[in-house]
Amino acid sequence: METKPRILIVDDDEHVRSTYALCLVNNHFDVAEAEDWRTAFEKVQEFDPQVVLLDIKMPEVPGNRLVETLRSWKAGVEVIMISALVSDKTRDECLADGAYAVLLKPIGLSELTQTINGALARRAAEGIPVGRLERL
Repeated sequence: METKPRILIVDDDEHVRSTYALCLVNNHFDVAEAEDWRTAFEKVQEFDPQVVLLDIKMPEVPGNRLVETLRSWKAGVEVIMISALVSDKTRDECLADGAYAVLLKPIGLSELTQTINGALARRAAEGIPVGRLERL
């Protein structure tokens, strides 16, 4: 039996998390949620996501400060940054730290799934397992 790609959504806004989670579950992804950096790192260990959607603007530790740490702690994970507002400097820093992409909220389902599939395809090209890739 093939597994669904695992996506972790990290955002302090419960509505944002649940909305993205519902859309992704309905589109053949296995989804977990985290509301802060501590929960995110627990979920990375327990859930073993292939892609992390990480909000840039979060309390305590902003997401853009977590990208490099997350990628070094979990080899092969792809990180997609999400935010309602992002400066060119912050976007460039996120990408330089290893983020696959930076998306601006609100994110349409098509853009979100295409970006996730792109991140999964990059993993596959590097020989890292991705589960069953659904083309939407």
